[in-house]
Amino acid sequence: MAIHSETRRAWFHSNSVMPVYDRRFQLQALVAVTILAAMGAAQAGDMDAAVGSLASPVSLNVNGSQPVATYTVSLTNAGSSNTISNGRFVATASVSGGNFGTNAVFKSASGASCTTSLGGTKVDCSVGSLAVSESKAFTLTFFSPSSGTSIDLVWDAVFDNGTPPGGSNGASGSTSIALAAIDPTSVTSAVPPNETVSVFTGNLALPSDYDQFTVAITVPPVSISTTASVVESDITSEVNCSSMRNFVRCFQSNISIPGIVLSGVGADYLTFQLRVDKSDIRNGTKIDKVLIQYTDGSLSVPIVQNCLKDGSGNPIPNSDQTPCIARADDYSKKSPLGWKGFQWSIINVKNGSYKVF
Repeated sequence: MAIHSETRRAWFHSNSVMPVYDRRFQLQALVAVTILAAMGAAQAGDMDAAVGSLASPVSLNVNGSQPVATYTVSLTNAGSSNTISNGRFVATASVSGGNFGTNAVFKSASGASCTTSLGGTKVDCSVGSLAVSESKAFTLTFFSPSSGTSIDLVWDAVFDNGTPPGGSNGASGSTSIALAAIDPTSVTSAVPPNETVSVFTGNLALPSDYDQFTVAITVPPVSISTTASVVESDITSEVNCSSMRNFVRCFQSNISIPGIVLSGVGADYLTFQLRVDKSDIRNGTKIDKVLIQYTDGSLSVPIVQNCLKDGSGNPIPNSDQTPCIARADDYSKKSPLGWKGFQWSIINVKNGSYKVF
């Protein structure tokens, strides 16, 4: 103890002559401190991540309808001094509660460059360099599986080229998107930016005697992230259904795509396809006598009319943000898809609710 005490006094006394072994020990200590400091600069916390979702739950993939599940990711350089040269997000998706072999497979990313492995269930995404306090956001989209209760994404925020987990990794975690049970009257999907999304109710949107009304929607590429949902309901009790006497049962479709703004120029519009099975059509009903009504909560259209057409015969969306019928097809005797009934293709620059009487 006495020797240890004297050594400490020799170490800190300004007039002491430091022995050679003490100078070596000091050098080794300084090197060790430097290494530890460098390691500390690369520990968890310098790369932060926030992971959420556009929609939860999303519908399962059923009978050809292909909803998607989209994660929202933001990577932040939480360090105080160094630029991160390669901000990465490494994640693996799995499906809970699904049938054996069920996977959620990567579809696309917007705002990041991604590579895939493990059959498309693992992604390695890069957002490039991140200055101190800088954040970069992107979306990561997977196809919804055909069974399961949730998609579980296990992820690491990484700021080097190594394989996580490691000394140069940042935050890590797990984020889930719930999966909605199969429902022939409703469907919900994320709508990631800059991608066309098409979803529908029913079996390939084909009605039948046990599912007499189906809806298909197509959302063109948009710059925002949003969701798309369709909910069908029975409105047979309404007066128009009994007075018009076109159908045994009447239906309504509520279509919601929040925040979407489309120009109506070119193909920049929404397409809604409504189909009614022949089993629901009363004898003698003509398709041109069917009444379709529209509302978006603030605007009501008592009778949706046919669209105007351009010089090439293509339908033009209405400039007043009301829908119009691009096509009305009577397939009650024969259709190219094998089913029989009525079909309407409606276009508009906004979503809303449609009643068919």
